[in-house]
Amino acid sequence: QVYFEVQHHDSLAECLLRELRNSVGKPHLSLQVTTHSRLLSNVDAEAIAVQLRLEPSDVHCLLLQQFHTEQQFCREVSEFLTGRISAGDATTTSAAPLTRVLIIQCDEGDRHSDLLA
Repeated sequence: QVYFEVQHHDSLAECLLRELRNSVGKPHLSLQVTTHSRLLSNVDAEAIAVQLRLEPSDVHCLLLQQFHTEQQFCREVSEFLTGRISAGDATTTSAAPLTRVLIIQCDEGDRHSDLLA
């Protein structure tokens, strides 16, 4: 009953929009979504940005397996969230906007559970 009536499973963008609306006044929002769907592409990230009424550079998708070290991962996350880089790979030094969405994906999470911990 909770799955069908309380939770919403129509789209990731709708889920993000609802959670962003519910988190007004909070400094950050963290969600974990498990899916059997394909991984998101840059085109998908741009579509999410449009649905959330954000600039395309404010939605960034990362694949966890693209990083060789934890330090590389932490640097990429920090740079995006602080506004030192944008999702379009164009370096900028502007302050981070009020809303930025970082989507960290992991292919085959059941096989890579050590990366998700």
